[in-house]
Amino acid sequence: MKPLTQLVPPLFVALHLAAGCQVPAVERSLDPWAPEVRDGVIYEVPPEVGPLFVGARTAIRPGRYLRRAGASDAILVAEGLWGVTIDLRGVELAGLAEGEPPDRAEGCGLLLRDCKDVTVRGGSFSGYRVAVRLESCRDVDLEGVRVERHFAQRLASDGSAPAPADLLQVDCERGEEWLERYGAAFALLDCSRVEVRDCRARAGQNGLVAVRCEGCRVIDGDFSFLSGWGLAMQACSAFVVAHNRFEYCARGFARDRYAEGFNSAGVLLYDRCERNTFAYNAMTRCGTGALVLAPTPERGCGGNYWYGNDLSFAVTDSVELRAAADERFVANTMRGSLAGGLRASGTAGLVVLRNAIEGVWGPALALEDCRDGLVAGNGLCDSDCGVRLSWRGAADDMDEATLSASPSRDHWVVDNELRGNIQDLVLEATRDVVIAGNRCDRKEPVVHLDRLSAADAGELVPYELWRRTAGPDGGLPSGRVWRSSLRPRPARGHPALADPALSAPPTVPGTPRAPGAQRAGLSDLVLESHAPWDFESGAPRPETGEAGGLLAGCEWSASWFAWDAGCDPRGDVELWRARGFAPIERGRVRRWADPWGGSERTRESVGSKAFGLIAHSEVALATGAAYRIVALSDDGVRLLVDGAVVLEDWTWHPARRFEVELELAAGRHALTLEYFQIDGPAVLTLALERARID
Repeated sequence: MKPLTQLVPPLFVALHLAAGCQVPAVERSLDPWAPEVRDGVIYEVPPEVGPLFVGARTAIRPGRYLRRAGASDAILVAEGLWGVTIDLRGVELAGLAEGEPPDRAEGCGLLLRDCKDVTVRGGSFSGYRVAVRLESCRDVDLEGVRVERHFAQRLASDGSAPAPADLLQVDCERGEEWLERYGAAFALLDCSRVEVRDCRARAGQNGLVAVRCEGCRVIDGDFSFLSGWGLAMQACSAFVVAHNRFEYCARGFARDRYAEGFNSAGVLLYDRCERNTFAYNAMTRCGTGALVLAPTPERGCGGNYWYGNDLSFAVTDSVELRAAADERFVANTMRGSLAGGLRASGTAGLVVLRNAIEGVWGPALALEDCRDGLVAGNGLCDSDCGVRLSWRGAADDMDEATLSASPSRDHWVVDNELRGNIQDLVLEATRDVVIAGNRCDRKEPVVHLDRLSAADAGELVPYELWRRTAGPDGGLPSGRVWRSSLRPRPARGHPALADPALSAPPTVPGTPRAPGAQRAGLSDLVLESHAPWDFESGAPRPETGEAGGLLAGCEWSASWFAWDAGCDPRGDVELWRARGFAPIERGRVRRWADPWGGSERTRESVGSKAFGLIAHSEVALATGAAYRIVALSDDGVRLLVDGAVVLEDWTWHPARRFEVELELAAGRHALTLEYFQIDGPAVLTLALERARID
């Protein structure tokens, strides 16, 4: 019997010669596994060990082929090629056998180095840390390449609690670190004028990673259902990214339980990404739709143009900007995100024009420590807050001279639709804001004003001054103002409103996508062990189980009580426990999603500072086996099983995950849960599950 690698049909790569090149005909080989020469082209089988260096007269026969790669290996290597086409249509190259987890993927499937005027057409790759890697290439086209089941870390978060270990580390000195940590389907390093058209990446961690590249185009692609970034760019400029899908790129999410994001994003820009155009892309249902970050303010991104993109239903914010300059968002859609619409900090010259930002949990638009922003012609509706402008460093005891130097200043908020919000405008230590022409729900001010001023206010009292913000329909924005100032709208409009480049859609290549089936929010975002569930593949919806695992359905008898410095649980724990005999609240709890057992009434009566919790229950186990107990707490937590302490993190600490494995016999086991909260956030989740068997 032939070995497995010979039973699988061999790989095919056809490298077509430049036009006009004459090659003599040569007889074919009769051995199906030996190199075959046809019309001067050598049709080879990739070697069992080591790379195949392909050239202008090399080709490989078609089919699926299993070829594993070491950490620094590449299976196919094209180096220094000029003016050729690598035709991979019908080719499948696998680095892992079926069923092997993607966190074992290593090496590279196809490496192009120092190539110019080369086209890679078609082909399918799976099971590599980086499937297709280009280094120092120019004028290269990737067309119709498919990648799936490439490298992805095993997610540590489960249905009961998020795990901080899943946080993606964005900061790096060189973008290659992203590839070393997290891999990618496609990687472009030090390239120019590369076009990635109609390519696809699924069921891995990252789609396309570009580092120090210029003038590239990403067109008609699909980089979705990934657990990291659909597109990640570092120090890249003059890209055109149009008509792509970067959807369901998320981690750290469990419906109705927690929503973290952990720096996952449809598109990530980091460290001096400038003058790039993003048009007509779908970045929905991601950790963050678009994440624009900088290692330092001096290395911020700037001058990028975002037009006609859909960034709805993010796990956190639709857009997050930090230390950016002159970013322009025009005619985008941001709906239903769980933390906010567009959130910016430390930016200058931001233009937010004619966007629909609606129905988000949090502010539709939040600018912190930002200056010279234009917010015009947007629909900022049905959210917790329409626009929030603030200075993070402001304090009650600051004098007016200090406040006058606020970095939050010189914004225009004009001609927007502000309807259906809990608050339309919040101004905190923000200077010289133009507020005019906005259409609002209320004719009378529903606003709290604490030291509102204007240079030309004269004898006007604050509420009379606020009436200057009335829109054309007489509506006044609701909200809150603290130590901020207004200025009148100048007769000469904002320069960006007269910019012809912002008044018409950009001309970009690609094919407009047909609208897909309407899906309900984040209902189909389900995380599996390594990546989001790809429902479009036809795979059945995974079982997520109830929060608490095997503790789901256990009923806890709980008591909540207050404590003070005289009975600090970190000191005399018996004195602390004695406070439980005079509780503030008693109750029955079905699962621990927070320290109040999910009861708003308990939360209100107990509060969020200096309280304790003692709860008792029991669990019935069908079999004796190894089990894992997982707790997430802020602050101290202790669990006793049959009277013995099995899990303890009895300190004042930020939210962190704690887990322990233990052997438990079949039958009923008594459980005692103890918890204390000092101050700050209060977090408590608890789960019991069978220990994983690798």
